[in-house]
Order: sequence, then structure tokens, then C-alpha cells
Amino acid sequence: MQLQRNTKKNIKTEKKILYPRIAYITQENELLLLQLHQVQEELEHYFLQYQDRENTIKQMEGRWQRMLERSPDYFDYDSLNVNITHNGKHKHVSDWTLKNINAAGSTIDAFGFSFEVSKHHTAICFTKLVDGMACFTKWPASLADQSVFKMTFNNNGSAAQQDVDVLQALGTSDWRFLGVLAHWLKTTLSNTESANLPRDLPLDALRFGVNQFILLSSQLNSTLRYDHVSLKREQTNPDYEHLWLKLANVVFEDQHASDFEFRLSCANVRPNAFGGYPKLEFPQEVAQPCFDSWFEESYDDFGAKLELRFALPDAMDTGIWGKLSAHDQALVVQIIEQLPIILRELVQSGASMKRSLNDWLRMPQSIEDMFAMRFLPVALELVVCIDLIALNLYDD
Repeated sequence: MQLQRNTKKNIKTEKKILYPRIAYITQENELLLLQLHQVQEELEHYFLQYQDRENTIKQMEGRWQRMLERSPDYFDYDSLNVNITHNGKHKHVSDWTLKNINAAGSTIDAFGFSFEVSKHHTAICFTKLVDGMACFTKWPASLADQSVFKMTFNNNGSAAQQDVDVLQALGTSDWRFLGVLAHWLKTTLSNTESANLPRDLPLDALRFGVNQFILLSSQLNSTLRYDHVSLKREQTNPDYEHLWLKLANVVFEDQHASDFEFRLSCANVRPNAFGGYPKLEFPQEVAQPCFDSWFEESYDDFGAKLELRFALPDAMDTGIWGKLSAHDQALVVQIIEQLPIILRELVQSGASMKRSLNDWLRMPQSIEDMFAMRFLPVALELVVCIDLIALNLYDD
């Protein structure tokens, strides 16, 4: 009986202690829940603000892109520094540095170039690096060990073929940027006071160099260009191998594609025999947009494809070739011509291939030689005919 009284007493005592604690905890929980609701409301508020700003940014980006499309020569920068480093009787050199540039859809921290003017020529020298920062998206592979690309125009307007070859090898982004830069220079050199340029610049020579660069550039606009090459996959079967190549930011004539893919392959592979039966394969989804006359020529595990087959030294599938439009034939020829550069850039990017680079390089070279044997005589005959017609008209 006494034990029951003590137990009841203890329970009453514990209740007196626990009830206030429970009430306190309940109050704390209600406060935390209220704070949680407030935080949730604030998060919803900020999220809605974020969405509004994101929509505003998208609208501004769309407006910016439309502005660039309507003003392709738009060129903006924070600062321009022109420093004359040599001003002798027979040679004049000026170094130009631009900072924080926005042009041709690209943002560049710094870009450097110089003009070299002598009695017989004007040269524009483009710098690989400024303050340790790369000026080009894809520096030409042929100039890998050089820090400057020098474009020289003789007084008659001619340029060295090796300089033209470098221009042809420039990537899409760099090519577009240099085009916009050249037009900005043309405008700037026509209004030197507003640009605050040094007074003793040989303006006539600089204008000549820029105008020749613009003229030459217009003649190279049909070149196939891309920014990067990557290896999508390599397939090695006992009797067949291919490299699936992916080009990024591709332009050809008036066509542009964010990606363009094709396969360089070899059939009838045998031990110690590779390269005699090369093929170019253009899968439907990743190649068709760049073609005018793509058609399903064959089908494999990856789907429909257009396939152009060769058998060295001088055989090719002329039936398939004849079905291609002039535009598509030109595209294929450019791919063949640039394949050695594409393959070398692929290796330089760190891609690993099971077969040696030299084995793959022999195929496009052989195909190019075969094209020269097949089509160059026809082209030369056509040129001769045109010349004869012109002479006859002149005599008449």
C-alpha cells in the first residue's frame, strides 16, 4: 500500500517536471514550424525572382543574337593600345593589343597583332598568345612551334601560298573573328582621330594590307572549316576498320552545323594489308544536314548511310559520285583534302588509336592522288576550251 502511494507521488512529481518541458518543446516546435514556413515563402519568392531574371536573360540573349545576325561586323572592346616599335627609313613596325573583345559571337580576353611595312610589302602578324592567354581557338597545326602567323602582301597584292594555306586551316570561330577584325580595322584606319591612333602610322600601307586581307578572305569563304575534331569511336574487325570522326562548329559555303560526323573506313583488311579499299561513310542523322543530295546508299548496325567506295590505285564508285550535287561533290573533295590535317589534329588532341597514324594517312593521300588523275585532266581540258573560245571571241 505504501509502495502504491510512493509510486503515485513519483508520477505526480514527474508530471510536474515533464509538463512544462512538453509545453516548452511544443512551443519551440510551433516556432520552428512558423520559421520554416517563412523560409519556404522566402524561397518561393526568390525562386520566382530567379525565374523572372532567367526569362529576362533569355530574352536579352535572343535580342543579342538577333542584333549580331543583323550586324555581323559588330566589334566591341575595352581598350586598344598601339605601340610603334620601329620607325626606320626602310621598315615600320607597330604592335596592336586589344583587351576584352566581343565580336563574331566570341569573347576574347586579349588579342594581339602587328603591322610590318617595308618598301616592297605590308605584313599582318597575328600573335598566338597575349599575356599568356590564347588568342585563337585553334592555332594552325602547321605553326605549332611558332608564336606568330605572318600574312605578307607584296605591293602587287599577291600573297605566298604557304600563308594562304594557313588561312585555309583556320577554325570557324577564328576565321569569323579575323573577318570582323579586318572590317573594324578598315573603318578605324579611315577615321584615325576617333580611334586616337599615333600620328606617324603609314596609313596608306596599313589600309592596303587590310584591304588585301579582306579581298583574299572573300576568296576563301567556301573552305570547309571546323573548330575541333574528336574521335567518336574506333571499330576494329578482322576484315574492316573505321574511325568515326566528329567535327565541331562546322561551316561550308553557306551551311553551318554545330556538329558534323563521318567515318573514314577500310574494307578487305587482311594481315599486313591495309588501305587498299578505303571508304567514306556519311551516317544519316549526323551528316545529312550538310548535304544537298544525301541518299541512303547502304545500311549497317548504326543505321542508314551514304557510302563512297574506292579501290586503289584508280577505281572509285562513279555511280554514287555522279548522284551527288556539285555542292556535295565539293564538300567531299574538301573532306578528302583536309583529312591529313584532321587526323593529325586528332592525334595532337590526345586521341588514342589502335592502328598507327601513318596507316590512316596513306588512304586520304591515295584518294587525293586518284582524284587528281581522274578529274584534273578534265578540268585542264575545260580551261583550255574556255581560253580558246575567249581567243576566238577576241579575234572576232
